[in-house]
Amino acid sequence: MTYRLGLLARWALALSVASAVLSGCKSEAHPQSAPPPEVSVIEVKPGPVTVYNEYVAQTQAPDTIEIRAQVTGLLERQAFADGARVKKGDLLYVIDQRPFEAQAAQAKAGLAQAEANLVNAKQNLAPWRRSARARPWWRRKRPCCAIASSTSNSPPFARRVTAS
Repeated sequence: MTYRLGLLARWALALSVASAVLSGCKSEAHPQSAPPPEVSVIEVKPGPVTVYNEYVAQTQAPDTIEIRAQVTGLLERQAFADGARVKKGDLLYVIDQRPFEAQAAQAKAGLAQAEANLVNAKQNLAPWRRSARARPWWRRKRPCCAIASSTSNSPPFARRVTAS
């Protein structure tokens, strides 16, 4: 009997909790409606209207130039003002001349060395020519050594000298 009483008490408790929950869901309160939004009003009047068209675009000048370097080097100065008009043949930039002057001096030194090698080769060849003129052609000997310097520093034309 106590078992039935405990079971009945549990059912009564469950029903009372369920009725409390269900009665809380049925409230009579309505949500409040939002106030009407504020809007601006313009009065329309008939009359002439100017229509403006706006477009997204890019413009380009009819005469554009592209400056490309023909030599490499460091710029010393710019010989024109930005935005100024320039003509064909005008000086635009001044490049540092020291590397070019060093290269010219090196070429002159190479030429002087080649000329010295040529003089030396002619001096080495002179005794052989004298002895070759004195002997018949079948007894002539060619020099066994190279006439011109064959070092890698001498120019190619200095190495092409041949003995005859």
